[in-house]
Amino acid sequence: MRYLTLIPLFLLGIILASCEGQHANESPSFGYSMESDKHYYNEVETQNGDKSQAGIERKLKKTGNVSFECVAFRDTRNQLRDLVAAHDGYFSNDKESQGNRRMNGNMQAKIPVQNFDRFMADLEAIVPKFESKDVAIDDVTAEFVDVEGQIRSKRALEARFLEIIKSAENVEELLNVERQLEQVRAELELYEGRRKLMLHETTYATLNIHYFVPIAYEKTERQADFGGAFVTGWKGLVFGLEVLLTIWPVLLGGFLLVFFLRRKLILKRVKK
Repeated sequence: MRYLTLIPLFLLGIILASCEGQHANESPSFGYSMESDKHYYNEVETQNGDKSQAGIERKLKKTGNVSFECVAFRDTRNQLRDLVAAHDGYFSNDKESQGNRRMNGNMQAKIPVQNFDRFMADLEAIVPKFESKDVAIDDVTAEFVDVEGQIRSKRALEARFLEIIKSAENVEELLNVERQLEQVRAELELYEGRRKLMLHETTYATLNIHYFVPIAYEKTERQADFGGAFVTGWKGLVFGLEVLLTIWPVLLGGFLLVFFLRRKLILKRVKK
């Protein structure tokens, strides 16, 4: 009977021991894991990366070339000038030349990038057919960002050198810092010039326009024109006869003068 009362106590001890072992093997959890932490930071980095990319304004450089034949050279030139002005553009180059049996016009137009597509549509409306046409778009955003970074770096270095100059202790140190400052400023000027050029190239699209009119050319000697030669010869003969008929009194007077002088000389020789 005494052993029967110990059995429930023994079973209760086993149950309690198993429960303690289970709790010992488990680690406390607060909804945290290394994988979730890693995923969280990757997501944050991605969002920050997208934000930085979206915060940078894209810099696109547009360049194009068109060539076409026109009927009236001067009228076409005036039309192009009016069209460029209507889209707030300007010409950086405007030349005329003659060669290869053509009268050639070459213009370099600068068109605001926001007006470029409308300008091309209006140009296609007045040009019936292009001999050639191409437009290229270059993304120079990365280069522009790099140039701006170089400018910030050079300006910071310039400011640092100016602070050092204020605290220079001797002439040698001062001259050394001034030489370095001069070099930094020269590099800064180059980068700022590059930035200014890139801003202009991405603000205005460049379009090279070539238009031409075929012109008549003279025939070479190998391309003889017999009909033309006959007409020219006949005109020359008629002109010669007109000249003779005009000066015949002079010719007659000269002939008579020579005749009498010659006769006088012959008579003198006979008398001797």
